[in-house]
Amino acid sequence: FIFLQYQYSKSEFNQVIKEKDDALSQIRYIVEQQVIANHEALNNLSSSLNKLTLIGGWLILSSIFLALLFLYFFNKIYIRKNLIKRFMALSQSVSLLSKGDFNTKIIVDGNDEITRVAKFLKIFSKNTRERIEIEKNLRATQDELIQSAKLATVGKTMMILAHEINQPLNALSIYLFSIKKSLKKESGLIRIKEQVEKIDQLVERINHIIKQLRQFTKRSNHELSPTDLRSNIYSA
Repeated sequence: FIFLQYQYSKSEFNQVIKEKDDALSQIRYIVEQQVIANHEALNNLSSSLNKLTLIGGWLILSSIFLALLFLYFFNKIYIRKNLIKRFMALSQSVSLLSKGDFNTKIIVDGNDEITRVAKFLKIFSKNTRERIEIEKNLRATQDELIQSAKLATVGKTMMILAHEINQPLNALSIYLFSIKKSLKKESGLIRIKEQVEKIDQLVERINHIIKQLRQFTKRSNHELSPTDLRSNIYSA
């Protein structure tokens, strides 16, 4: 009867393991598809941003060059007194934008070519900030999806974790019972030492299982990188 019960328990445990592997395979497929989709979206966004930056740079340089020629030939004195100062400020803004500082303040005043270039720069800076924010949101959404996928497997693995923890606890009870019996005998000190070492190993095993569970459900702040999902599944 005990053997049949053992076979039945073993069959149930193998079934649970199979269900866990199937669930993990489905979740891995969903996560991979979502990561691929998000990666493609980020690549498209990055490509569009690079193209817009290049076009904007050429437009800015062309507009500034034309404005300088016009102002130099038609009003040299006015350029020296006023426009050069405004141009230097605008040039500094362009330099900051080229270095990635899209929060730089762009002064827009007057009603000439430099003013129009400054307005264009301001719009370009605003659009770039919005695109960067969208990219951050996409990355945050990707992290949330990965975390949700991890948490979705917790429910299915709790039964297996309970079984893994229950085994060493049962063994602890047996070893403690043996120690109590050995304490009644004078020749039981060696056996007590062996039982205590086994208890220490079982406690370490339980701590390792709990540490793995905490690490599994903990949100990671590291950047995403390729990993071997097969080894992670086998070590779960």
